[in-house]
Amino acid sequence: MIEAIRSLETFIHRHREVDQRIKSYVRDSRKNYAKLDPSVERLLDPKAAIFLHVYNADARIQFATSLIKHTAEIVQFIGPGRPAYFVTLTPDIFCHLMQNQRPFTLQDMKKWVAQYLGDLNAVGVIEAGYYRRTRRGLAWILERISWHFHLLVWGASYYQINQRLKAIRGQHQSLVVEIPSAACKTVASGEEFEEQAYYMSKGILSSYSYGEGKPDPKTGEIRVVHKKREPRTGEHIRMCNVLKDEYIDNLLFGFGDGEGICKRVKRDLLSGYHKAKREDPKLLKWNKPVQRSHPAPMMRKRIRNRR
Repeated sequence: MIEAIRSLETFIHRHREVDQRIKSYVRDSRKNYAKLDPSVERLLDPKAAIFLHVYNADARIQFATSLIKHTAEIVQFIGPGRPAYFVTLTPDIFCHLMQNQRPFTLQDMKKWVAQYLGDLNAVGVIEAGYYRRTRRGLAWILERISWHFHLLVWGASYYQINQRLKAIRGQHQSLVVEIPSAACKTVASGEEFEEQAYYMSKGILSSYSYGEGKPDPKTGEIRVVHKKREPRTGEHIRMCNVLKDEYIDNLLFGFGDGEGICKRVKRDLLSGYHKAKREDPKLLKWNKPVQRSHPAPMMRKRIRNRR
């Protein structure tokens, strides 16, 4: 059973646990283990949190803390008859096989959301969902990435939001056809708001699978089974490699009053980077590929021939 994230303590515990599993897996690597890209391994170090890689546990914790701090001002707008809303968008147009390069950019995804929700007050985060296997009929498709969106929306009625979500549902399906591609949940209190903020700022802590289950013995109806569990460590390694060029601050976006909140969160997150840039520029080389200290063998041969 996956532990729900309802507090900062749980958030830290879940991300530290994944971080330790990944580092132990890499340290005790065996012949058939998944291999972690060396550039990503450097970015997982606590000292590299200033680069805000999506799999760096310290960077994730900083992100969650900053997001909670700066969205606290929204809670004053929540009250009887004035709830906020937690919106999830899962269109299948932003899905691809893990082995393939992502055919769209983060900016493309943000522009797509803005078409429907850009005139509302909202703070959103882009998340990569890992589907270890999907099945339709007799065909199994292994390892797909479903990029989706979580948003906190306020200052609008449920009717106004739902009209926009209906347009999304009418034009796009989700990867799992039986699950709507746009959903909205009411957030009626400050405690619920904080829980949803932690949820949308989390890293990849779940993996999914779906397929057709066994026929119902009474009706004969075949229902789709959608399962969720914690990713295995090797799956985390493969996701690290897929997301090696992704950084937390690029996943955050906002509309209306939420745009100012996002700027303040990013300013907090990037303050460590700018401080390091001023005080110790060598730290900024942390995530760069290791450079050769001498020419490659073929290059040395060419140099000798020139002489």
